[in-house]
Amino acid sequence: PARVELVFLNLLANAIKYSDPTKSDRFVAIRPVANASPTIEVRDNGIGIPRHRLEHIFDAFVRVHEHRDEELRTDGLGVGLSIVRECLEVMGARVE
Repeated sequence: PARVELVFLNLLANAIKYSDPTKSDRFVAIRPVANASPTIEVRDNGIGIPRHRLEHIFDAFVRVHEHRDEELRTDGLGVGLSIVRECLEVMGARVE
């Protein structure tokens, strides 16, 4: 249960942290996906991730938008999504 909590805490915190300040209507949605195995989808309308950086976002100490810290009024170490990946791997699951 603690790992599941860490997964959701870090996914939601990341989605909220990187919400798009130019959008008046911001959202984070979590929903189950009909599939053969339990699947959860987390969606938001935040600032996004450049396609060329997608393969690294679950690596430790990777911060895609650190150049926007002042604008977004945020900071971090870049470990949140790596915690998500590690927790899910230990449980035999994956994140993508």
